[in-house]
Amino acid sequence: MKHMIARGFVELCAMRIPTAFLVCLIWSGCTPPSATPPASATVPAPRHADSTRWDRAMLADDLSFKPLLDSLAFPVATGVWPVAHYDTPGNGSALVEFTVNGQRVVGRALHVGRGPHNATIFPDSTQRDEVVAVIMVRTDTPDEEHRSIAISRNHPDYLAEGRFTTAAGNVDWITMQLADRRAYAIVNMQLFDLLAGRVILIDPQADGSLRFLQRAMPLRSQAQVEGFVAELAKDPGVQRFFR
Repeated sequence: MKHMIARGFVELCAMRIPTAFLVCLIWSGCTPPSATPPASATVPAPRHADSTRWDRAMLADDLSFKPLLDSLAFPVATGVWPVAHYDTPGNGSALVEFTVNGQRVVGRALHVGRGPHNATIFPDSTQRDEVVAVIMVRTDTPDEEHRSIAISRNHPDYLAEGRFTTAAGNVDWITMQLADRRAYAIVNMQLFDLLAGRVILIDPQADGSLRFLQRAMPLRSQAQVEGFVAELAKDPGVQRFFR
């Protein structure tokens, strides 16, 4: 089952609502407070800084869905605030799964569409999006228990978050793909640099702890990712991990 988020639409589990929301997420690096950035570093002004450029129709639309968002249990509360108008190539998530050693492994493949901010990374003009992360967990709970939301309000940075429900407890995750190609995931406060591998496999333990396996993935579109995920079940390392 695939879900796609285009400009003005966000997929929320099996429900489609007409807006693409912004997550309140602050990313802090390791630089000490007294350190100064390199002279070559430039920090653009945030798109919400100039109130004369706000897209007020989009803000009103977002606000109409705030009660719904407030009722959902996501790792980070999904906030609403004004930003300037922007053109996004779309982003979203697809439910993916495989079975290994008789165990069901379910996850989300997060994708970002092709646009001026990332067009140079695509090998040819036929590929319209890239999968930036695949987060998967061993579980036997129904698909509707695995909620996710993808956000474009930080364009050209793209965020997504979700929750997997397992017998051993919740597995919460956040992913971010930044305009400079850095990409990160946080799973129950475990940090992953996705440049080291865009696939994160999670095996919840009976004692409540988690085991992680990070795997590399070549550039794949959302149309190609299901085939890649299916092959994971044949990987000896994955088979040992979920033994």
